[in-house]
Amino acid sequence: MLAWIVLGSLVFGLSGSGPAWADDVRHSGNVHSFTPAEGVLVIEAIGADGAEETVWADVRDAEIVRLARHPRRPWEWREQRTGAHWLSSGTYVTVIGRERRSGIVRASRVEVPEPDDPQ
Repeated sequence: MLAWIVLGSLVFGLSGSGPAWADDVRHSGNVHSFTPAEGVLVIEAIGADGAEETVWADVRDAEIVRLARHPRRPWEWREQRTGAHWLSSGTYVTVIGRERRSGIVRASRVEVPEPDDPQ
């Protein structure tokens, strides 16, 4: 019985809102600014309620990839690792990572989609 109480306490304790157990968040929008030396990316995103919001992301350890639809199979995406030089102002990006209590997203991945080729 005591073992079940201890196990239950651990499960509920670990399922808290701490950053190590938080779910990934996704924010998509246009790059407002990027400071490479500090790894800080600021994007203007549209929130869940439709309001514009500013999102700050730490991208120092993030994988940065360019995404493009496969030309013959448009349901498939091709991705290519790239560098931070693609994060210029106005570029549309999706930041994926974990949101800290401070509101800053610790990004694990930044996606830079290429526009579809009009045919």
